[in-house]
Amino acid sequence: MKYIVIILMLLIGPQISAQKHNDKQILNFNIERFEAVHIYNKYGSVSVKGSERDGAVFEVERTVRAKSNKKLEEAISKIYFDTMVLDNQLIVFINNPYYSLEGDYDDRFMHYEGLNNGNWNRRERQRADFNFDLNITLPKNTNLVVTTHEGTLDVDGMLGALAAWNHHDDLLLKNVADVYYAHSHHGDVTVDMVTIPSTNIDFDTHHGDIKVSMPSEPSVQVAFDSHHGSFYTDFDWREMPAKLEKNESRSKRKAKYKLGDKTVVSIGKGGHMLSFNTHHGDMYLLQL
Repeated sequence: MKYIVIILMLLIGPQISAQKHNDKQILNFNIERFEAVHIYNKYGSVSVKGSERDGAVFEVERTVRAKSNKKLEEAISKIYFDTMVLDNQLIVFINNPYYSLEGDYDDRFMHYEGLNNGNWNRRERQRADFNFDLNITLPKNTNLVVTTHEGTLDVDGMLGALAAWNHHDDLLLKNVADVYYAHSHHGDVTVDMVTIPSTNIDFDTHHGDIKVSMPSEPSVQVAFDSHHGSFYTDFDWREMPAKLEKNESRSKRKAKYKLGDKTVVSIGKGGHMLSFNTHHGDMYLLQL
């Protein structure tokens, strides 16, 4: 693990009270040499804006709360915005004593793992609470992975390969080109693309709607699945025959086949697969 050198750090107006600390940082990075940027926030909003500039700017607002001055001072020293480099990928994350960033980007994405034996109520026993609001400007062609667990997540004008997901709030992707994964659990997923898809895309949420817009009719296949919602589209479509899915038994003596659970339609000449999954919401594929 190699830590990146921060080119510029500006601390603006720190405010410390008996139970709360708030500060802001402006961080400038030269990211030309990196193949991708991964941003893993935990609690707090994330806003990413694509730019014509070569450099990246991170505006970071940190809020830390604790029950006493002693616990607050300890938390301020241990909970902070951090970066590292893994195989030419810039990893941006929140260093803290309650969660560790686990996994390997080769297995698609990393994630935060709780350090209290996975106890569901571990936050109630934390010595401090923390929140980071991130406003980020990146070169528009940067390949990007970005997530937060609790807070809004907006991405605007990013044209590189893009994966974005949220948990408790909405996900909004505007003026994007090369999305391959867009997910929320409790919120809506809204994606406005400036080009038709050039790869397979997974759109997924549990409690919200999925709304995807494109500038013209794509040539794609669309698989959609919802327990309580419907699928709507502006484009002419034709239903595809159901596919058989192969499941091999543990003994490997037999192979069982079953009909796929999703409905699949073809738009235009067919091509890349767009997968829509929501449990409680509706799904839309519209023209801008």
